Amino acid sequence: MVKIRSQRKQKRSFAIPIGKDDTEQQWIGVHDSERYTADPALARALSIHFGIDVWFYNITDSVNQAYAKKYGKEEEVIKKYNEALEKAESFPYSYPYFSELKSLTEEELKEFIFLSFEDIPYRPKAQYSGPSPEQLNTNDLLVLAKQYVENKNADELIKLADNHSVYYDIIHNAFDYANLDDATDLAFIYKLGLIGIQKKDAYCSIAEAALRMNDEKMFEEAIQAMADYRLYTLEQRALDIVGKGEAYIAFRLIEAYLNRIAYQDPRVLNNAAYILLRTTNNTGVSAERLEKLLENCYEKGSVNPSILHNLACVYVNLKNYNMALQCVSDAVKYGYHLIDQLKND
Repeated sequence: MVKIRSQRKQKRSFAIPIGKDDTEQQWIGVHDSERYTADPALARALSIHFGIDVWFYNITDSVNQAYAKKYGKEEEVIKKYNEALEKAESFPYSYPYFSELKSLTEEELKEFIFLSFEDIPYRPKAQYSGPSPEQLNTNDLLVLAKQYVENKNADELIKLADNHSVYYDIIHNAFDYANLDDATDLAFIYKLGLIGIQKKDAYCSIAEAALRMNDEKMFEEAIQAMADYRLYTLEQRALDIVGKGEAYIAFRLIEAYLNRIAYQDPRVLNNAAYILLRTTNNTGVSAERLEKLLENCYEKGSVNPSILHNLACVYVNLKNYNMALQCVSDAVKYGYHLIDQLKND
């Protein structure tokens, strides 16, 4: 069985009978896992080749449209939605998703017969046809690209990055699942990161790799090339690594995030204050930049008093007791609910 991936809740399939005679005859579904459309010409070809009846059906639930046709000695056409749906549902496993097969047990898989069709010619005007020369070439490139990722061969992978499928199917995953604690992965992502920056599609892993390789220019370019919806990963990664004692990397990531969102999000500023609490005097950055972040955190204290709790502790670490007391006073003023814990801290 090969299965069609649904698009707009469409179901396009064939059904062919198997069995010695009418009393034992059963229907099986023939689906396509690779394309969104199925060609009735294939249904007719199956009917002629096997000398059997073959049903072709095309059902679009979103607009209640359907079409079903039986190919064989006595052809039959059904155009009414409910009738076509009823006919399709009479076949076992009418609409299984191809991905569902991966979760079946060996015993359950015995319910299925898997068919494949090789050397189907490329027919641009057909609803269903074999892969185009371009698609075949892309398939070969995808296989090659996967090998390059496994071997951490960034130089050769970069040569394939202009191919849309290679970039989005292979390189994206490399950025997403990189382990920058591993020296080989770090060098691989650092070199490959130029592609993400060029495409204005950078990841947190690229920015972090640039930092770890002491490449300030690439770090800034990576931050600017990150889409807004991806910026939150900078905050997540900063929180993740601050517990490992990597103060400088954590500070730079959260600082870059705040620079991009113009210091407006009180929740992020609270996390920034927490990171500062864990990294004070160990960020490796100038006092001016540290003070800028502290000031912006303090300004949002009235909106999120938890910020004032963290800041009070930060200022104690910095031996700025006047500001520490001011943060405590403001926390009380704004109704902070963990005053007892603040006292203990």
